[in-house]
This record gives sequence, structure tokens and C-alpha cells, in this order.
Amino acid sequence: MGDLDSDFYESEDPVWNPALLTIPMPGIRKMVNLASTMDDVIHLSIGQPDLPAPTHVVDATIAALQAGQTGYTMDAGLPELLEALSDYYGARYARELTPDNILITTGATEAIYLALTSTSSAGREFIIPEPSFMLYAPLVRMNGGTVKTIPTRAESNHQLDPQDVIDAIDANTCAIVLNSPSNPTGTLYPRETIEAIVQEAAYRGVYVISDEVYDHLVYDDKTYPSVLSCCSDLDHVMVISSFSKTFSMAGMRVGWLIASQGAIKKLRRYHMFTTTVANTPCQWAGVAA
Repeated sequence: MGDLDSDFYESEDPVWNPALLTIPMPGIRKMVNLASTMDDVIHLSIGQPDLPAPTHVVDATIAALQAGQTGYTMDAGLPELLEALSDYYGARYARELTPDNILITTGATEAIYLALTSTSSAGREFIIPEPSFMLYAPLVRMNGGTVKTIPTRAESNHQLDPQDVIDAIDANTCAIVLNSPSNPTGTLYPRETIEAIVQEAAYRGVYVISDEVYDHLVYDDKTYPSVLSCCSDLDHVMVISSFSKTFSMAGMRVGWLIASQGAIKKLRRYHMFTTTVANTPCQWAGVAA
């Protein structure tokens, strides 16, 4: 198959959009590809649960297939799933949400793609703590945006100092990307960190894009401080999650994005020109989950 990384960067074919050169071959994917050629490998790379999906989730997928639920859903997602998610998050974080606050996507990856590429453009800056998930910075850069990183360090358990983030905000700042629990560090930001960043961002008219796919992988009886529980309204936040980690449904590709109704209307239009709809039988599995 050759070296995907070097083969791409050494190509001089003018047909390709130069923006693709901002997308590196992730080191983690190189590791996975190498591991696929080896035996008895213990994987400490890609974030894929090693537990099976729950039986009732598998059964719901099969039932949907047998019932002929293989067509397109509404572009926003299966109404039953939108209702279930709005009820769940509304109860979990004691805030009023409706199905119009949610967009079902093809995994959290599409939700991240929509959030970042719909807001990134030349002259716009995104603040991203480091180390970070491999998708964020390339998606910003491929659309002309710039990235300002906030380093975190092992000696402080990779905790984020909210004042560092606040001090980094300037006239060009478009959004702050948060990921807690963090991939790859596993760090859980405390409520006071999230609140300080969210409140200052709202005051300054800056979006907070929060990747919360690991929200249920929190131990020691700690309470998870979602951005949804730290913001007064949804006008400057986008919250992303999926079933992949919590229910071992990574290959079923069902995620979602929560935001203001106005933002969801715009993102629905963009979603129609990407994957159009998420997997229908797997959305029914999500209802069961």
C-alpha cells in the first residue's frame, strides 16, 4: 500500500486542494496500521472500547433492519432519538432543551467537523489546549483559520489554567475548543475551570466548542461538569457527544451536536451537504440505548 503520509506529501498532482496539505497523517493512525500487521498486540492507541455493545442495543438494530427501517430520516435526525436526547440532557443538567437544539450526526467526528469548519475562516483564531485530539487543529487550518495553543503539562496532571485561556482571547478569537475528559490525557477539568472559561467567552462573544464524548468515563464518584451545566444559555456554546464510547457503538457512527436553535438551523443546512443523515437502524439503536 505504500506510505500514506509520504506518498501524499510528495504528490505534485495539481488537482488537489492545497488545504489538504494542512492535514497530517496522524501518528496514532500510523500505529494502528502498523499494529494490523502484527500478532498479539495490546492496543493503547485508538479510543475504541474493548467491550461488546449491550445486547438490547444490538437487538434494537436488528429489529429496525427487520422492520424495514433502512431509509433516510429527517436531516436533523430520527425524531424519536432527538426527543430521547433532549429529555435525557434536560433531566441530567436541569435545563430546558427541545429536539430543535440537537442535530444527529455520523458519529461525533462529523459533529466536530461541522462545528469547526462552519466557523473557521481566514483571520479567525481558535484556542486549543495541548495535547489535544488530532482532528481539531487540522480542521481549523484547512479552512483558513489559525490555532493558538495553550500547553498543559504532566506535572500538573494536564489541568488547564482558565486564566491562561482567558488571557489568550483577543479580537481575532472565534472559538475555544474544550475536551474533558481529555483525549489523550484523560484529564477531567473541574467545574470552576469550565465555568470561568464559558462565562468569559460568552461575555466576549466567543464560542465554546466542547467535545464531551468521554463524559461517562468518569471515575471516583466525580460529578461530570458539562458545559451544558455551566452556561446560562446556548448562544455561544456547541456541545458534542456520541454513543461510541459509552455503549461500545464506535462503528455504528451515531453522534450529536447540541446548540442554540439558530445554530442548529444553520448546521442542518451544512449537514445536508456532508453525510445528509446518520445511519437509520443505528439511530434506532440509540433510542434503545
